[in-house]
Amino acid sequence: MTEAAAFQALFRYGRCVTGQRLDLRYRANGRETSRGGVTVRRLPGLTSVGRHRLIRLGREAFRRQRAALRPGWDLLLVMKSAASVAYRDVAAELRGLTVKAGLTRDTTPGLVDNNLS
Repeated sequence: MTEAAAFQALFRYGRCVTGQRLDLRYRANGRETSRGGVTVRRLPGLTSVGRHRLIRLGREAFRRQRAALRPGWDLLLVMKSAASVAYRDVAAELRGLTVKAGLTRDTTPGLVDNNLS
């Protein structure tokens, strides 16, 4: 998801589930696939390098989780943690939030992305 209008629509009209390290905003998109985007809140002490690292972690977590998602949704991960966070934590939280929002094909935890590194 790269269009500014899609991001704005998610912020305005999307639903939200909140976790410790990230928020997940989601909205039906009427397409055959689900799309994802990542933003990072600007926090004191978080440099550009740190923000881009969080964006990469979020994108990778979404990429690995995509197969378990039901089609037809736009998802926006809002990374809100300034502390150093591991991929394993981001992936686990994203998995939990998608299950909580009812966006997964199978809601059995731990079926996707067992290779957390």
